[in-house]
Amino acid sequence: MSLSKIFKVGLIILTFPGAQVFGQFSSLRQAEKKMDQGNWASAQQILSKALHKDSLNVQAELMLSSWFFNQNNPDRHLDSAHQHNLRALHSFQKSSPKQKEKLRQDHADSASIVQLRLRIDSAAFEDAKQINTEDSYQNFIQKFQLAKERPAAIELRDEVAFVNVLRQNSYLAFDDYLKNYPNSHRAKEARERYERLLFDSKTKDKKVKSYLSFVNEYPASPYRVIADKNIFEVATSGGSPDDFIRFIDDYPQNSFVNRARNILFYIDREPDEKNAKWMTDSLRKVVEISKLNWVPVYKNGKFGFMNSHGIETFSPQFDAIKEDYKCDPVKDDILVTSNGLFSRDGIHLADKTWFSKDLGSGFLKVGDTSCVKVLHKSGGWVIENCAQDAAVLNGRFLITKSNGLLALHALSGRELSPAQWSSIEMMEGVVVLDRAGKKTLCLPSQLAIAADANRFPENFVFDNVKSLGDDRLLVSNGTLEGIVNSNLEFIVPLARQSLFQMPFGLVRKINDQFIFTDLAPELENTSWDSYRFYRQWLLLKNLDDKKLVDIHSKKIIESDPDSLWVDKGLVFASGKDSVRVHINSSTQITLAKNAKLTFVKSADSIRYFFTESKNKKTIFSIETGKKMFITDYDQLESLTPDIFLVTRKNKKGLIDKKGKPILPTEYDAFVLYNKNQLSLLKEKKFGLYDLVSGKLIKPIYERNVSLLDSLTLIAFKDGNYGLIDWEAKPLTVFEFSEVQPWKKNVAWVKKDFEWSLFDFTKSNYLLKHVKAFHLISDKPDEKIAIVQQENYFGILSNTRGMIIPASFSSITNLGSEDDPLYFTAKEVEEAEIVVVIYYNKEGKLLRKQVYEDEEYAHIICPED
Repeated sequence: MSLSKIFKVGLIILTFPGAQVFGQFSSLRQAEKKMDQGNWASAQQILSKALHKDSLNVQAELMLSSWFFNQNNPDRHLDSAHQHNLRALHSFQKSSPKQKEKLRQDHADSASIVQLRLRIDSAAFEDAKQINTEDSYQNFIQKFQLAKERPAAIELRDEVAFVNVLRQNSYLAFDDYLKNYPNSHRAKEARERYERLLFDSKTKDKKVKSYLSFVNEYPASPYRVIADKNIFEVATSGGSPDDFIRFIDDYPQNSFVNRARNILFYIDREPDEKNAKWMTDSLRKVVEISKLNWVPVYKNGKFGFMNSHGIETFSPQFDAIKEDYKCDPVKDDILVTSNGLFSRDGIHLADKTWFSKDLGSGFLKVGDTSCVKVLHKSGGWVIENCAQDAAVLNGRFLITKSNGLLALHALSGRELSPAQWSSIEMMEGVVVLDRAGKKTLCLPSQLAIAADANRFPENFVFDNVKSLGDDRLLVSNGTLEGIVNSNLEFIVPLARQSLFQMPFGLVRKINDQFIFTDLAPELENTSWDSYRFYRQWLLLKNLDDKKLVDIHSKKIIESDPDSLWVDKGLVFASGKDSVRVHINSSTQITLAKNAKLTFVKSADSIRYFFTESKNKKTIFSIETGKKMFITDYDQLESLTPDIFLVTRKNKKGLIDKKGKPILPTEYDAFVLYNKNQLSLLKEKKFGLYDLVSGKLIKPIYERNVSLLDSLTLIAFKDGNYGLIDWEAKPLTVFEFSEVQPWKKNVAWVKKDFEWSLFDFTKSNYLLKHVKAFHLISDKPDEKIAIVQQENYFGILSNTRGMIIPASFSSITNLGSEDDPLYFTAKEVEEAEIVVVIYYNKEGKLLRKQVYEDEEYAHIICPED
């Protein structure tokens, strides 16, 4: 305000009579003049004297505030201007009512004082913004606490401080910022950056030990889940069930323990005693749900599912389902629907996808022709990045294909090696990775080490690798070959050699010579031109030597015979006057060198051979080498270990292993029937002989005699079939066009184009007028058939009778043979509807539904 308005001389004289008052106002007017003249020091001196005389002089304090605020004053000082302004207001508030009234008239009231302070505050705020530092704003905030710009100054201070810590970009800097400015509008972002930088700093080496230390030290960190995930992935990267069990036991508080259990559930189906340690109720529920077959149901245009107990497991909610579900029992643990993939326990695994393929071990490949991903059956993506293809490696690792190259992943999805391999496989527990024709070998345990931020193991690299079995691998580099075991330890060092793993041991080929180890001691340090291995025999040959080695006993059986050969499982060694026939480790026979040896024909393995002299055949057992008997039959054939078929003058008979006759040589033909029976033909009539019991049905029938059961036979005479016993006694009239077994004393018989169930012991018909039947279960304890009477179908058991009456237009078993679930349909043509009823294996009604013809077409198997 203008001092001329504040200090009117006439008003001062009228209002404040007396010399003291006049002197006071005179000095203030004098100070004003000094200020107008630019004599700032004199003006300050005058005002200070005035305050010394009267410390509550409102006008003096106000003028000093203006003195320090004036832009022309070389000693301009906004802090001092602000302090004197506050003192002026304080003095004004201390004034008497009369004095306040006078000050108001002189425009020195509280409003004027505050108005000046607002200008001072604003100027101070502008100065702070010009400096634009954390300290400048903090100084303003602390000293100008009544300024209306204070909130803006706080925000700017926080912002400048935030920019400063951004430049430092350390968790310590952000921690200090949060301590200093906990209410900053940047506090949330600062907290996020602090947590991330803290996590990055504490785990920068990406080692499990760092992640474990972080979890222990900062259990409430939002990055704990990432630390837990890395601990889980590294700890289980070996892919074995033991790896997952150890993780569950060692880190029970880890947030990925349930995921470990879910993966373990599908790769380790051990007995419940072992599973009980880590199995959860939800996994036990999955086991129970998987035991039952499911079938689709259809209602109001939507598909759902029902189990074989009649419980609706999915209410009708899908527009479409996999078509195969309508034809066969649904055993899949993952359901393909129009709404995507669902597990049996109701988890929605994925949205609609073009296809899904079960990779085994609990993993699914889902996607389309341009992008496939890997999903676990428990829910959750394992590999979310698009790939060309994916596979499971021996239940321990995952493989993905991108741009034609393969990458290796742990079962958790963690990448162990990027896409750089042309093939990845496991041999004898060793992972074999091929890149540009070079094969890198590494152990699952080495991959687990590599997963913990260590170098990928590539110190075992070969041109070729081949499995030899028994935890051994044949490896080669160029002409060098060697053998390593499943721990990547050399059993046979690399050398210029060819190696072959045979059942009897290792064969080494060096300079076209064969060397054998771990056989007879006499063979050590010897080499051979050629060898032949047959059953238990090893035949070795050199230019000047031959040997026969029994690999069972590891002994040399023959040394340098004239000749050595194998025939029909026997080894022959010829000497000067004889031939030794080696049958097994303990048995050999010696024959004259000119003896003719013939093997006896057999339907399966060769059991016997004979030598022949003067039309006499001496039969020997190959197994024991013992002489069995001597005979003069034209031909012999071994039917069983104890029975021979013999021929004399084109007539056939049977003898036992002692050469004694069983059936005389008077039959035209024998045909083995049902393994233990021999069909007989004599003069165009048929009979039957039981090779086990020795029972005989003489050949008097027009067709082959067959078994109905062990006591009853089916025979054909006078143009029809009938039943007889082993004494050839008729049990029925010969009046049937066909006979089939059903149960004890009851058979299916066909007459006049209709089937009937006939109790032949009581001559009683149990069921008649059956057009057709076919077995849907044929087990020793029960037979089940779908039967047709007139145009209707039912279910019949040979132990339980009629399960479902023959009253339906069609019947289909949508369950399995062990757990059938019958889908029955009855068409009502007049109403154009179909009544569908589901029955369980006991014939209990599970569900009934009425469809219009168009609806019915949606629920039946398309093949129908």
